[in-house]
Amino acid sequence: MDNLELLSLAYECESSLGHSLDLQEMSREFLRVFLKKTSALYGVLLGYPSEGHIDRVSYQGKERFYALVKDHLPEGSVRYDIISAERDGFSYDILYIPLKHYILALVYSKTIPVDIRTIANILSSLRPKIDLGVDACLEHQRIVELNQSLLKQQHLLKTQAERFQAILDQTPSIAVQGYNHEGQLIYWNKASEKLYGYSREEVLGEEYGDILIPQIMKKEMKRAFAKWVKQGIKMMPEEMKLKNKHGEDVYVYSQRVLIETADKEYEIYCLQIDLGPIKKTEAKLKKSEAKLFAAQQIAKLGNWEWNLETDEMLWSDEVFRIFGEKPQAFVPDYDIFLTYSIPADRTKILRTVVEAKKRGETQTVEHRIMRKDGTIRYLLSSGRVIYNREGVATTIIGTVQDMTEQKKVENLLRQKAQIIEQIHDSVIVMDLKGYIVEWNNTSSFNLGYRADEVVGKHICMLFSEAKKYFLFKLFVKLKKYGVFRTEIALKHKNGEQFYGNLLLSFLKNDRGEKNAIIAYVENITSRKKAERELIEQKNIMEYRAYHDDLTGLPNRAYFVEELERTISRVRRNHGLGALLFIDLDYFKEINDSLGHKHGDSVLKSIASRLSKNFRKGDFVARFGGDEFTVILENVKDINNVISKVQQLMEMLNAPITINEQRHYITFSIGIALFPNDGETAEELLKNSDASMYKAKEMGRNTYVFYQQDLTRKAFERVLLATDLRQALKDHSFEIYYQPQVNAVRGKLIGMEGLIRWRHETKGILYPSEFILIAEENGMIIEIDRWMMHEGIQQISQWYKQGLDPGVLSLNLSIKQLQTKDFIDVLKQTLMENECNPEWLELEITESQIMENPEYTIGILQQINDLGIKLAIDDFGTGYSSLSYLKRLPIHKLKIDQSFVRDIPIDKDDMAIVETIIALCKSLKLEVIAEGVETKEQRDFLVAHDCLNIQGFYYSKPVSREKMQKMLEDSRTFL
Repeated sequence: MDNLELLSLAYECESSLGHSLDLQEMSREFLRVFLKKTSALYGVLLGYPSEGHIDRVSYQGKERFYALVKDHLPEGSVRYDIISAERDGFSYDILYIPLKHYILALVYSKTIPVDIRTIANILSSLRPKIDLGVDACLEHQRIVELNQSLLKQQHLLKTQAERFQAILDQTPSIAVQGYNHEGQLIYWNKASEKLYGYSREEVLGEEYGDILIPQIMKKEMKRAFAKWVKQGIKMMPEEMKLKNKHGEDVYVYSQRVLIETADKEYEIYCLQIDLGPIKKTEAKLKKSEAKLFAAQQIAKLGNWEWNLETDEMLWSDEVFRIFGEKPQAFVPDYDIFLTYSIPADRTKILRTVVEAKKRGETQTVEHRIMRKDGTIRYLLSSGRVIYNREGVATTIIGTVQDMTEQKKVENLLRQKAQIIEQIHDSVIVMDLKGYIVEWNNTSSFNLGYRADEVVGKHICMLFSEAKKYFLFKLFVKLKKYGVFRTEIALKHKNGEQFYGNLLLSFLKNDRGEKNAIIAYVENITSRKKAERELIEQKNIMEYRAYHDDLTGLPNRAYFVEELERTISRVRRNHGLGALLFIDLDYFKEINDSLGHKHGDSVLKSIASRLSKNFRKGDFVARFGGDEFTVILENVKDINNVISKVQQLMEMLNAPITINEQRHYITFSIGIALFPNDGETAEELLKNSDASMYKAKEMGRNTYVFYQQDLTRKAFERVLLATDLRQALKDHSFEIYYQPQVNAVRGKLIGMEGLIRWRHETKGILYPSEFILIAEENGMIIEIDRWMMHEGIQQISQWYKQGLDPGVLSLNLSIKQLQTKDFIDVLKQTLMENECNPEWLELEITESQIMENPEYTIGILQQINDLGIKLAIDDFGTGYSSLSYLKRLPIHKLKIDQSFVRDIPIDKDDMAIVETIIALCKSLKLEVIAEGVETKEQRDFLVAHDCLNIQGFYYSKPVSREKMQKMLEDSRTFL
């Protein structure tokens, strides 16, 4: 308590009591105020000078004042003490009264100055004395309490020691021996006498090792005993085999205790439990368990116990094996058991458990489990509930047996029975004399008899009278061969014939003796009927297989076979033959304008004319679509073929009237001679087809004989077209990028994407080698879309990498523009790749624009509206109209490399380039020159304000990887 707290307490007492009160009143009032106001460690009672009331405090005075104030103190304040102090010639006595939570300090003085502040200062200066008094008081109190506690403990220990001694002596099942620090026996209870056969008098004073320990263990036991006594290394509890007085083995469980005596010496006490009965029981149990485990393994039967209160389970080793686990690999419980159970069986298991609790009887359930390796096991579990005295179910004990193998056998037998009953064959079992003993459902279905109508009767009832002799031969052959197969005709219950494939064999018993005959009869009645129908339909089917349904002419397959036969005949006769490949000109327009039905009528009319126009030895066929083929066999010479073809052309060119609609149809005919133009049907077809296409190229409505160089070229084009289709599937294309550079700044402004085909055998192919074929075969659209998707994806990726590739320029075919979904595909591709339209430029050639300028302008305007730049490629090579050029939403013209190539030699080319640049200026269009290869060409173009350059002068088209490096190098092109 600091000075301020002392002053506050003093003033409060002064204001409430004044100066005239005597000691008794002051003390009582102070205690009332003090005990009400504070719970501090100690309090201070201020006294005032009043002669006759305060004398020097003596021991007697302490008692007198304590009697004065004790009625106002809490219960338990029965002890007190006093110290004296002196300051500035004044003497003080301080009475200490220890209370429950604090110590009350009462200060007295015979003469005290009136000034309350002086008193406060004095008391503050006495603080160390006061604290000393408090400590002394507390220490005194603690000593008193400690002495009382020690007395109680001594009494308790004595009582416990006497009780413990009595217990040890009278305990019949625990043998106790005590040893001093030298290993001599100092205690030996009655249980030890009984266990080891030595009386107490015989062993006291003897050494432990000399009495009980076998010779082999003595050194180790003495060493362990010494280590505990001297080094504190404890001897752990253990099972031991000792010797009794008669030299017999004694099995005990020994627990040791080290005790320090009052003389600071150590004693060891051994508490031992006789394990002899337990060992005997264990031996018997092990034998029983071994027999039980062996029996359980043989029967695949395990036992278990389920604690319903904790859900814990005890499984025997065999249960673990049944569940596919190592014995005692974990502690099972009900939840673990459920993880093995098949979910579909859990409800059944739970219902069985509920029933077991309800009835109190043994319940059995079949269920399945899945082992960790995924195998399913079928189990049969039985269990019975155990109840406590209050009738509450506490435990379920039971067994589980692995029934998987039995289930397999049962299922196999059941399946066999089901197979026999449900098999599509009749299964008839007879005894060795032919009397029916089993009859399956299919037999009833096939022959009309129920089982009860035939079982016990002879098999001959199923045969007609004419066939009974045949049955006799069947049994003879069965006896001879053991197995016999044949087709038979049986009699249905309704009298109709039943045809079957019969398999007869013997059934044998366990000893291998024949005891029955089994007949499997496959129903072939429908097949027999179908065979008859097939024979009737064979000619019809053959005709349809080799003839065209529309025209009735031989079809392609028939034609090819006939051509091969004709080639062989002509070769044998050293003659000459001709193959005509006929194709209708513009037949597609008839189908498109008048419909396929009308077109079919035209084809029928032409087929009829062809059939009537040729001699008997010739062969006419519809090869497919609007193509017809004719084989001319044994023609005399080329003039004979020409004459025949001219007649054919005149006949075919005659008008055809269908539904009052007159048609003038022309034909393109290719002619291949054999053996001159080919020795196989395949070669002749290829060659005549090539000749036909040449006829179309020559203007149609004509015929052309085959030539070898045309064959080679046509074949290469066909192969290349085939490879091109495969390339589309395999994505064998790549985009090469050619930089476009601002020649003045030496800065990359963009690049043109150029397609390359990485051919498997020909290497890298350029667009000039395959684009025309792609256009003719309709593949150009797919190629364009692939290139558009790949290019947009790549330019977006470069920008996302923080590079600056400029604008990517891609070529666009007119067929791509003409597709209905082009704009939607373009939008989708931009969106999927997060491509800014300003990063893209599409190029289209003059000639493509002029094919259908009005339509093209509309599509280009939609592209422009997306924010994509447009350029005219190869400008100056076509025949574009300036009026259209002004209407086109284009941003750039590309000067074709054919005009740049001869700069500065060809003055005409230089003049054309200057004109194109001037035109771009007037139309406010950008201009770029391609094909720039020399410094002279670049300087000329820059001098005439064509600043953007593309060509080998700066870079050839490069692969994506090389272009990536160029962008990362930030190179300049000065």
